[in-house]
Amino acid sequence: MDKIEIISSIIAACATVLTGVYFIVKKLVSAGMNKEKVQRMEGRVSAYGAKQNECGERFHANEKAVSSLQNMESRVDTCEARQEKREERVYSLEKIAAETTQNLALMRSDFTVMRSDLAVMRSDFRNLEKNVDGMRDILSEISAWIMKKDTEMIPSLSARHSPRTLTQTGTGLLNMSGGKECIDGNLAFSFPK
Repeated sequence: MDKIEIISSIIAACATVLTGVYFIVKKLVSAGMNKEKVQRMEGRVSAYGAKQNECGERFHANEKAVSSLQNMESRVDTCEARQEKREERVYSLEKIAAETTQNLALMRSDFTVMRSDLAVMRSDFRNLEKNVDGMRDILSEISAWIMKKDTEMIPSLSARHSPRTLTQTGTGLLNMSGGKECIDGNLAFSFPK
């Protein structure tokens, strides 16, 4: 074999070996790239899972916030309803206060009228009292004149008008106060014979 054949055979063997190495390296590189791609994909999947967990936590936090907002809205609605009731009460109390003020004004005017009526009644009563006192004097004089003219009338006129006769109330007071025993015990001393 000649040198050219040997060199050709060596080149052919080298080319075959290099082609094999090339295919092996290519497979290794593609396998490495696939492994790297898989690792990248696993990293992305892990990151996606972490992001999904984070999104789930945010979702739950948002649900809690929405629930809190709904609770606050219901509280606000309740407070607004209470405020409306308070405003209605205040309005009714203001109405009552206005009516009371009106009634007080009417009562004041009625009281003023009653005072003037009372003053008139007092003066009328004083006039009546004067008239009754005058009639008593006249009756006393008439009784005295009748008793002078007709002595049989003395017991009937003096019994009705004499201060020596006690009324039922006077007798009750005398007995309750113990005055009867005092008078009976000191009768001989007070009125000697």
